Amino acid sequence: MKVGESTQLRRVIGYFHGTIFLFSIIIGAGIFITPKGVLKYSSLNVGVSLSIWAACAVVSMLAALSHAELGTTFPRSGAQYYFLKRSLGPFVAFSYLWINLFSTPAGIAARSLMLEGYITQPFYPGCFVPEMPKKCLALAILWCLGILNARGVKEVTWFQTVSTAVKMTVLGFVSVTGIVLLVRGRRENLARFEKAFDADVPDASQIAEAFLQGLFAYSGWGVLVRIAGELKSPSENIPKCVVTALTLVALIYLLVNVSYLAVLTPKEIMSSDAVAVTWMDRVIPSLQWAISLGVSSAIVSSLNCTVFSTSRLWCMASQEGQLPLILSTLNIHSCPVAAVIQMLIFASILIIPSDLILLINYVGFTDWIQLGLMMMGLLKLRFQEPNLSRPYKPVPCKQRSLHNKKPTHCNERADPIRQNQKNLARSEEDPHSQKR
Repeated sequence: MKVGESTQLRRVIGYFHGTIFLFSIIIGAGIFITPKGVLKYSSLNVGVSLSIWAACAVVSMLAALSHAELGTTFPRSGAQYYFLKRSLGPFVAFSYLWINLFSTPAGIAARSLMLEGYITQPFYPGCFVPEMPKKCLALAILWCLGILNARGVKEVTWFQTVSTAVKMTVLGFVSVTGIVLLVRGRRENLARFEKAFDADVPDASQIAEAFLQGLFAYSGWGVLVRIAGELKSPSENIPKCVVTALTLVALIYLLVNVSYLAVLTPKEIMSSDAVAVTWMDRVIPSLQWAISLGVSSAIVSSLNCTVFSTSRLWCMASQEGQLPLILSTLNIHSCPVAAVIQMLIFASILIIPSDLILLINYVGFTDWIQLGLMMMGLLKLRFQEPNLSRPYKPVPCKQRSLHNKKPTHCNERADPIRQNQKNLARSEEDPHSQKR
């Protein structure tokens, strides 16, 4: 930054990098892990499993567009926290904050342990990997990401773009190769899709379990709301990024699953601990390292995105007085470096003694609590402040102003950011204005 400029969060993330952020956090290790779970709870029914993947994409799209209202109505970093404080009160916002203080480092620790497992396993073929090298590598990767975040938004977006390109290349290779093998393959491979619904149909409880597995692979779509204060034109870019990213992710997920089923039978997928590795071993055994590279880049980019977005949430809470003031301190690269350091310290403490399965169970439980609070607050604010400018609610057409000769046409929309900033400033100056 130039000498004399104020140190603050700046709106420097546009449509392209916003979409990259969504790609980074959604396409993690889920697509390499959950196909087995979806197929298992679909009773090995190929047609049902592919239908569940498509249905999970639709559900995730609707949930993401609904959740995007938070970032477009309150275009500031840490919008979830501010929204809960305004809709459900400071106590609920404080509870959400303290849940996040422990659940996010636990999720970071879990993904770090998963990452180092993929990296170290090739060096111990056929052997059990010792715990000490795994955890030391996880800590090293974690603190390297902290240093990267401290360098500012430009470096983070560059890293996200490169890592996303790597994992998209691997997934693209899996998709195209599977389609080619399907077209030129044997008759029994085609029969799996011609008679896709001929297997046993799962019951309602199994379908629900399959949905949970599939939704896990689509999780992370709320990241743009946390960094809304650094997005250019958030009222336009957040919905556009969500639609673009989730549409492409759904297409990739379906193609990858078709590719798995074009090479492996449902029973072979169920007997495999790593479906992508088994697939590559069947197609091109000498390129197994490519799968490890794809999984590793997916987890690293997801980790980096989580560290970046959560530090903004904690910075916002610090400015509101519910966390120590030091966490809102920005360095010369406009990064809340104190919040990043605290997050990495908590995650490092959890990495050393923790078990991966316990961490995943804890994170999954707390994520559902946080999502429930968001939906409750969203519904309450719809009734509590119905006139608040929202992206999915048309603004009433105004007549010609007496002080403005230029007419306001019915197809024009008011700027939600400017309008909401005026509303927020008015409510902060007069806390009883909503009652009038």
